[in-house]
Amino acid sequence: MKTLTTKLVMILVAFIISINLIKAQGLKWGKISQEEIDYKTVDFEPDAGAVVLAEQGVTSIISGKVLTDYHFRKKVLSENGKDIGDVVISYNSGSRKINGLKAHIITFEGGKENVIELKKKDFFETEVGDGFKEIRFTFPNVNPGAIIEYTYKEVSDNLTFINGWTFQNDIPTLRSTYEFQRDQNLDYRVSFQGYNLAVSGQMQKKESKWELTNLPSMKPEPYMNNFRDYLDVIKFQLAGYTTVVGGNSYESPLEYKSFIATWDQLAKELLSIDTYDSYVGNNSVTRSLAKDLVLEGESTYEKMKFAHKYVLENFEFDGDEGIIPSRRLKDVLEAKRGSQVELNMVLVAILKAHGITSSPVLISSKGNGSSVLSTYPFINQFDALILTAVHDGDFIFFDTTDDDLPFGSIPLKYAVEKGFIMRDQNSILLDINTQVRSGRASMNQISFEDGKEKHDNLLRLSGYDGFIAMKRMKKVTDEELQKEVMSEENKNTATNFIASKNQVNENTFDLKWSFSKEFEGDDIVYVNPFEDEKWDENPFKNDTRLFPVDFNYLMSDTYTSIIKIPDGYELDDYPENQAIKIVDNLGTFYYQVSELDGTVTVSAKVIFNAIIFPPAYYPYLKSFLDNVVSKLKEPLVFKKLANP
Repeated sequence: MKTLTTKLVMILVAFIISINLIKAQGLKWGKISQEEIDYKTVDFEPDAGAVVLAEQGVTSIISGKVLTDYHFRKKVLSENGKDIGDVVISYNSGSRKINGLKAHIITFEGGKENVIELKKKDFFETEVGDGFKEIRFTFPNVNPGAIIEYTYKEVSDNLTFINGWTFQNDIPTLRSTYEFQRDQNLDYRVSFQGYNLAVSGQMQKKESKWELTNLPSMKPEPYMNNFRDYLDVIKFQLAGYTTVVGGNSYESPLEYKSFIATWDQLAKELLSIDTYDSYVGNNSVTRSLAKDLVLEGESTYEKMKFAHKYVLENFEFDGDEGIIPSRRLKDVLEAKRGSQVELNMVLVAILKAHGITSSPVLISSKGNGSSVLSTYPFINQFDALILTAVHDGDFIFFDTTDDDLPFGSIPLKYAVEKGFIMRDQNSILLDINTQVRSGRASMNQISFEDGKEKHDNLLRLSGYDGFIAMKRMKKVTDEELQKEVMSEENKNTATNFIASKNQVNENTFDLKWSFSKEFEGDDIVYVNPFEDEKWDENPFKNDTRLFPVDFNYLMSDTYTSIIKIPDGYELDDYPENQAIKIVDNLGTFYYQVSELDGTVTVSAKVIFNAIIFPPAYYPYLKSFLDNVVSKLKEPLVFKKLANP
């Protein structure tokens, strides 16, 4: 099978003509400064139990190999930081090797430095599957004040893609440095990702050395589902190389040859791979699809919908993703089972056989580590493939791996901002608009009779909220689902709990239930119009935030409560009407109370007009939700009439 990377590596090894190796500067093995010895507390993260004092990576290219020297120096600051003494180095054993591993721990007692060197017998290598291996080792005597240090060299055969460097760690980092010692005959493009690299000006540097300092640890934060997408990362991809024309002498002229310089070139390279061509080419297997399968429906859209359903019902998803099919169309049709890219390409083949155009779209799924796609055709920023077609002048997007999703929807992890559409011509980065506005519509009726305050609730979940609920219902009982949507107090009196897919709108899921509480008939009665709601507390507690808030999808939540005024009472006080917005119209909150014919209606709406809120907008978002939570908790006040 023709593969893009193998072909290129063979060419490059043959044409590399000179190498300049610059020895790594910076960290010196075992040379611990007095400042490092005395360091006890991280100023910007005082509760940290350990710290990366310094880390360094230096990549060079020698004799057709990519060599990266890694050097790490860390310090234990307290008892809860001792786990840094357990180290795991993971690597792809098919294309990489680890050489020159050495490690030691330095402790200080009575002003005396003690060094324990780890021996070869202390390093354990193990297979972990999918072509990966791990080297594991544990430092002895890891106590507060100890400094651990280890270094190794990674050797890779892959000249096309260089992983580069990730700057953050799960503990704070004082200094992280990466250097790429370029070969004069190899032309690489660099891909940057990350807030710190952007604001520090590091992305604009022309030299090939980057450094970030005082980086906080990677800690989970609310609505940070895919933190890998926001790490500071540098990657490289080969753009071209210089070779000798007409001979090998120093007098021979040089010629520059580009490699995948445009999106059209990348699409052409990928779609020409044998396995891809079996799905999109004109062959006996694709032609047979037109005869063996009749697409029902009058319109093109109905036929696409039928073909989508056919693949969902007749093929099994094996759980694998990727961007290149490993098996040909014929093999997948016979097995009735395939990876995400294979099943989606089966649908492309079926549609094409019936004269319907659809296109594969490469994406970086959520959590893959490439939240913002490079404008240069970096192939290794993609990890999954969805499909698109044009309907009524707009692109619609779909996928064949989730039978809970209707046609025209894609799994949440694939609902990203952009993707790379591959076509015969005009292959470009494309905005992905899932056209799914998700949310919760809560409708409550409150009445008073027989000494009870009775609540009849309907919660309608739409879009991704509905899809998530449908999946949840398959995994848990109604009783467990009831516990998830109701407070402990209210679920004890709950009755008539029903969870079901809406029969009118396939994108909607309904939950219905009732509950009651004692109504004592006091002179003053307080009634909360909204109970068991989503925004019963603000998830954002901290005053500052390091990473963007990612809601995953656009949300619009509505709340309506209709309260029948108890007999012998009047409405005495109620929350003021309100309308507020987040700066730049990124969110809106409406709240309104009205009274008519013995009934009070309270309506509220929370709308978010952005999926991702950068850290700079976090204070506005937090303040907005503080207001929303407070307002939704405000009660209505009913007063008993003196002369009912």
